Amino acid sequence: MKRTPLREHASSAEADALARSRPKLGTQPPARFFVTRPFWWFVPAVAILLLDVPLCPLAGLLGWPCPGCGLTRAALALLGGHFAAAWKFHPLVFVVLPCAAVCGARAIVELAARRRSGNTRRTRCADGRRRDRLLSMIAGLGLALLLGVWIARAFGAFGGPVAVETYDQWAKRVVGQR
Repeated sequence: MKRTPLREHASSAEADALARSRPKLGTQPPARFFVTRPFWWFVPAVAILLLDVPLCPLAGLLGWPCPGCGLTRAALALLGGHFAAAWKFHPLVFVVLPCAAVCGARAIVELAARRRSGNTRRTRCADGRRRDRLLSMIAGLGLALLLGVWIARAFGAFGGPVAVETYDQWAKRVVGQR
């Protein structure tokens, strides 16, 4: 449908009808948006994986591991049954992984219950404030533990800091391979 500007001599009823017939901005995105959007996520992800780029910005720029450095490797080691290696990568994996599993399972159960009931909106329960306060306290405690382990590792505890690769080291390694 070709868009025509509102004419000054058009009646208000014609102007209202014309305004209602036009799609509102953002309500009907072009089809190409849905076709190309996965492409823009997929290509950089594959490039990062193939080039083996360091993913942690703090470690990549400063050469110092962040508080969470090693958690992914520790989780993979723990899931593979290598408990000593998991402890070496990050000692909090024994707390973080079960908490993440419980939170993920709870979210899936809540989503399934909402879909089954036909209510897609999230509703607050009567004790929502108390639960939110409890979750905030648990998150604060987790952050304090994470920072405590990070500081302790900086001083040599738990096997010391996790070895990281800076972007400069990565670039030299990649250029040196060619």
